Amino acid sequence: MKYVKDFSFWLMLAINGYLLLLFIKDPHTVNLIILLYWFQSFFMGFFTFLTMLSFKDNSNSPAFFGSKTKQAFFFLFHYSFFHLGLLIFLIATSLINSDVINQYLVTSVWLLLATQAIDFLQTRLFKSNSTINLQQYFFLPYLRVIPLVVLILGFAYFPSSFGLSFLLVKILIDIIMYYLYQRLLETPSNSSD
Repeated sequence: MKYVKDFSFWLMLAINGYLLLLFIKDPHTVNLIILLYWFQSFFMGFFTFLTMLSFKDNSNSPAFFGSKTKQAFFFLFHYSFFHLGLLIFLIATSLINSDVINQYLVTSVWLLLATQAIDFLQTRLFKSNSTINLQQYFFLPYLRVIPLVVLILGFAYFPSSFGLSFLLVKILIDIIMYYLYQRLLETPSNSSD
């Protein structure tokens, strides 16, 4: 399996394992983990935008929002607006409050941003000749919505264990997204941008 040699894959698993251990040790950290998840999703959206601008499109069908640049900026606007609404929801439901904001959060956010940037630069460096199917790649970050649905349903049906459900689905989605992203970058292309 080629992922064994991929630093980004192991870093993703290590971060998720750490969050799982943190939650098992203190279930009250779930609010911090949810906020970190929001930042991770937000940063993924930004680096998806950069990737959409950086790689050639190998889809054979016509672009659904015009040029590659228009699609990238539409994605950035829509994904950012969606995350703003999500942040408002998390604040309104008191999942995010002043108790969550501390030095640990600030350090973790910087680490998340750094790992996303390193992953993007590593991809640009080692897969510079790769192309992506822009139309498939456009929708990939929206898979991150699934753990949030689990979270919302967890409030209603499993109030004592929604945090663990959220974390397990988050880990699964991270692995699936990593795999799909790698597959999209490995698709050969004969088309030009």
